[in-house]
Amino acid sequence: MPEPKMIRREPPEFIRFSAGVAVEGVLLRIGRVRLEKGPASVYTVRRDNGKLCRFLGLTAIDDQIYLSDVGKKVCVHCVGEDVHNQQEGKNAMKVFEIDVSEGRNEVATAGDDDLGITDDDLPF
Repeated sequence: MPEPKMIRREPPEFIRFSAGVAVEGVLLRIGRVRLEKGPASVYTVRRDNGKLCRFLGLTAIDDQIYLSDVGKKVCVHCVGEDVHNQQEGKNAMKVFEIDVSEGRNEVATAGDDDLGITDDDLPF
């Protein structure tokens, strides 16, 4: 019996949002990770080019993307920072425009399991 063909999988690109950065594609998974500051959501998206990316859920994202959106096309666009309501000594909150398709594009999974990501894995 011939050996099965092996396909190298690249790790998902980690997205760090700043003004002008956008992610568009099918939401495949919403997971949870434990960071030094506490638990956080992590979103996995398959972009239109087939490549995977991940990003952490900030409050503005978590408030607008739901578990029921898994399998739907999403567009998460960071339009800037809310400097008008910035608290002294703290970073300004990022402002997002988030669009979600009405129907599912594909079957995907959502989970609350730990993906093994720690603060050491994050590039900031």
